[in-house]
Amino acid sequence: MRKNCPDCGVGLFEFHAPCCDVERCPICGGQMLSCNCHLMVLGYDPDNLPEDIYEGGLDDLQTEKASMLIDKEGRIPWNGKWPGEEECEMYGLYSYFDQKDPKADGKNYGHIPCGKDHPEAQHDLNRLYKEYVWDKSKKKMVKPDSKKADAIGDKEGGK
Repeated sequence: MRKNCPDCGVGLFEFHAPCCDVERCPICGGQMLSCNCHLMVLGYDPDNLPEDIYEGGLDDLQTEKASMLIDKEGRIPWNGKWPGEEECEMYGLYSYFDQKDPKADGKNYGHIPCGKDHPEAQHDLNRLYKEYVWDKSKKKMVKPDSKKADAIGDKEGGK
């Protein structure tokens, strides 16, 4: 556990500073700095932005309004762990990185799943974000159940 956020420096259970690389979006669970939720809460389609916003970004008033709307969703304070580490621990998602040449034997290359007691075990954030879904109400990644997975697929055009 880290006492302070490694990017913005806030202490435990404090809210991240604006533009912090580590802050998690309470809406999508992604990196707040790079997600499009600040555009979507204002009613914009990130793939079809008005030219002035595409070219120059949001103005100060729009930025303040988006920030207030995201705050209403319940910003996530620094808890001493990198986003996703807590869920990896909860679900037992660990891996180690094997740097063997993949051409040598074709196996055991890249991130290899393992138990938390493996000497090189790390939180498997890749697997977490691939196999789990964001639960906005719990502010955590959760294992999708079939109904929730179907609803997500419908929203993403997958069904």
